[in-house]
Amino acid sequence: MKDTFADVRVVRRLILAYGAEVHLEGQAGPPVVLSANNLNPGTSVLGDAAVTLNLVSERTLYLDRAAGMTITLPAPVAGYRAKFVVKTISTSGGYVIVSAGGANIIAVSVAALDGNAGVTDDNADTVTLVANNHNVGDTLTLESDGTLYYLTGTIKAANGLTTATT
Repeated sequence: MKDTFADVRVVRRLILAYGAEVHLEGQAGPPVVLSANNLNPGTSVLGDAAVTLNLVSERTLYLDRAAGMTITLPAPVAGYRAKFVVKTISTSGGYVIVSAGGANIIAVSVAALDGNAGVTDDNADTVTLVANNHNVGDTLTLESDGTLYYLTGTIKAANGLTTATT
């Protein structure tokens, strides 16, 4: 049996029976399926060469590809939040985070733990965790107000992160 509702608003919580699914649609990429059997969209290990993020917010993304990868952000949406954690040091290519369409909408303020100045940029469209210069555990948090993305975090070495406006 398949029921369709025009609008359903869940204020506190939604309880799913075993085997039930919720399909989140309307964002770039394929619909996200939340299942009562595996209801944790909160973490993902990214290992593909190119990844386009959808609008599932509040998740931790583990960067796990020695050859690096390119991550394309969706258009900004108020309240969007994602956390990137380096799981594997990339030895070529780095981990490259780009805005959709190359828009200069990423404001960066990342602290470096090596005693050097951190990395700041008010209007980047590309942020790169540089191959061989970033470290396992380097962490970036991305948040949006609907107009811009704000990227904050901590890296071990200041030369592990660069920004660009193309």
